[in-house]
Amino acid sequence: AMTYSTQAARTVDLLKATPGWSRIKALRPDCDDATMAAIVAEAARFSETVLAPLNVPGDRQGASLVDGRVRVPDGFADALRRHAGDGWLSMDVAERFGGQGLPLAVQAACAPLFERGCVALMMAAGSTRAACHLLAEAADETVAAEWVPQLAAGAWAATICISEPEAGSDVGRVATRAVLTEGEWRISGGKTWISFGDHDMAGRIGHCLLARTNGQPDTRGLSLFLVPDTIDGVRNGITVERIEDKMGLHGSPTCALRFEAARGILLGEEGRGLPQLFTMIALMRLQTGCQGLGLASAAAEIAEAYAEDRRQGGDPGRLAMPIARHPDIRRQLDEIRSRTETLRAATLELATVMDLARMEPDPQTRLDLQALTRWLLPLVKNFGADAGFTVSNQAI
Repeated sequence: AMTYSTQAARTVDLLKATPGWSRIKALRPDCDDATMAAIVAEAARFSETVLAPLNVPGDRQGASLVDGRVRVPDGFADALRRHAGDGWLSMDVAERFGGQGLPLAVQAACAPLFERGCVALMMAAGSTRAACHLLAEAADETVAAEWVPQLAAGAWAATICISEPEAGSDVGRVATRAVLTEGEWRISGGKTWISFGDHDMAGRIGHCLLARTNGQPDTRGLSLFLVPDTIDGVRNGITVERIEDKMGLHGSPTCALRFEAARGILLGEEGRGLPQLFTMIALMRLQTGCQGLGLASAAAEIAEAYAEDRRQGGDPGRLAMPIARHPDIRRQLDEIRSRTETLRAATLELATVMDLARMEPDPQTRLDLQALTRWLLPLVKNFGADAGFTVSNQAI
């Protein structure tokens, strides 16, 4: 049995034991243990009843490219609207933009439950939520006021547009260019592997995009833009070239996009694109840890339940024993469970550190926690991605 409530209970117990959580509660008395536990329990219920039923049919149906636009599987649009409408998408977004202003630790406690329910659909929620934080920080007040409430409500969506065919992790090779023409930035180039680069779930999609704006080499020449897919209801010079064929995650369209003199809004300072985009990258690195944890949690529970049910071995004259009692199976289950719970502890630890790096009143303490955040983020992303794959593989 897939028991989301078991995962929720493990998460609540572990967050209570996370050292930073007691400090968060001291700084935010409204976030006590009972409130947090109630939120996580409700997240488990939402995931089990709304998201999980879409997972298998969504993967079988997949996303398709029809007349140049992407169609997502049946039920995805409605579920994303409910996810946003119930406040899950914008839990940790500032209240002035329509969010609930909850600590990231509470969001990170709920996220693996949503990822477990329907990891494909959560790819769209993850980039949209991260863009809320980016635009609240980097955009001017008019742009933030126009975009963030719409994103937080799930009416609009957002992507992160970094990669190109020759520039994946090697961001310094980004070749997409932005040229200032008659007071307006025009973006031209190709972006690849863009999750939910196009879809029919939102009235508008904003691409948070890196492009080269000056003669500087490497990442120093990169600036950050918000490139809407439509402006005043008219398509904005963006073409979907294809959806990638993948081995799984078919409900999440991974798009190759072509930008041809598309109008963009400069975010923050010219030449500071990559450092500014880290607001979004940091949240999406933590999300990767949560994705892996959601998958590992499901796989671990299925394997444990199966090992208790499946009987084999022992005295032929008596009922065969559950394979969970075989020493080597026990070892494998212990390995699966310890890897999963270590990752759960790591994601919650990182989230509390990220919270306190913002909330602590002492400036030096904040700086120390920001340094710790930078150190932990790639570890949790990498360990999370690895655990999602390895635990699922071991469980199968």
